[in-house]
Amino acid sequence: MIFPPGSIYLRIAGTVSGTPEPFGENGSYDEVYPISNFVFGTLDNGVLEISHADQDLLGSWSFTARFL
Repeated sequence: MIFPPGSIYLRIAGTVSGTPEPFGENGSYDEVYPISNFVFGTLDNGVLEISHADQDLLGSWSFTARFL
């Protein structure tokens, strides 16, 4: 399966803590990001699995999701 750019959104929620940073990275985050590239997935025996990897200003990241 192919999902077109902008059709999948990734929600990131978490807390960053530790040594105080000059740019103020510490704190709670809950953000929704649109995936601006194609996302590919497989549908096998009723299970949908999608995965994607990318890079932005914060570095490299990836996700895999499995829907039963």
